[in-house]
This record gives sequence, structure tokens and C-alpha cells, in this order.
Amino acid sequence: MGGANLSYRRKSYALTNLIDMLPFVDATAPSQLSANLEFAHLIAGHYKNRYTGEYSYIDDFESSSTSIDLRTPYSWSLASTPLNNTSSGLFPEAALSNNTDYGKTAR
Repeated sequence: MGGANLSYRRKSYALTNLIDMLPFVDATAPSQLSANLEFAHLIAGHYKNRYTGEYSYIDDFESSSTSIDLRTPYSWSLASTPLNNTSSGLFPEAALSNNTDYGKTAR
């Protein structure tokens, strides 16, 4: 994965003078020329998950948003635990999802 951002901004009096040549236009403030470039590269499926041997894909959810206020825990709720019914599963407590022992910590 890689990425680069480039931003260029410049005031141009030559562009202002060029626009001022148009009829019915009186341009006096300097024009501003700006360009923003963004590049990202991801080789999807290149790296295997060391636990399952399957490929991983990454998404940064650029345009996603959430309205949950992290300062107010009353709006939080428990999430489900990922279930993997093999002996090498990362979360063995997921098998207890319909049991009162689910969520208890070992002491």
C-alpha cells in the first residue's frame, strides 16, 4: 500500500490580465491557480492472513461517517464476537454466545 498527496497553489497576475481582456469583465484581484493531486496504490490479495491462510483486503472507508459520540457511553452496545469453530480459533468465547458465561472474564 502506498500513497502520495501533492498540492500546488500560485497567484497569477498574467491570468488576471488575460481574463480582464474579456468584454464586460473588470478583474483587478490576482487570480489563483491551484491543483490538488492524490495517488494511492494497493496490491489487494498480496498478503495472506497468518491464521486462516486467506487473503486480506483493506478499505479505509473514506466517505463513511458515524454519529456515535464517544464521550457518551449510553449510546454504545456490545458487538458480536467473531466465531471460528476450529481448535486454533482466536476467540473461543464466541461459542458461548447463547450461554450466561459469555462475557465473563477469567480470574
